Amino acid sequence: MSGPRAANSRQADRRGQGRTTDQATASAGLAGTTIHDLRHTAASLLIAAGADVKAVQTILGHATTTMTMDLCGHLFSEAPWLAMERMPTFPERPMPPARPVAGEPSAGWDEPSL
Repeated sequence: MSGPRAANSRQADRRGQGRTTDQATASAGLAGTTIHDLRHTAASLLIAAGADVKAVQTILGHATTTMTMDLCGHLFSEAPWLAMERMPTFPERPMPPARPVAGEPSAGWDEPSL
């Protein structure tokens, strides 16, 4: 379908979707929340959970990661820090004692024999 009738049909569909979204968000206690609010929340939760930009792009259906970064890039500012916090920690190995400075008593180092 093309022409004015198709445009009117698409607008009617959008209005219908809007009513459905309004009813669904109201019944969830989120009255006034738009579909874009929900998408942005989904992106925020994905990023907070450690999803990388390619995963977020795919889930949200963006054409490119550039589009995702343009729209959601500000949400990734904490992501590197969160990722570093999830890195495993390794026990520290004891460091060998430092070589003594000439003229100071040795701490476990053998003195050269003359």
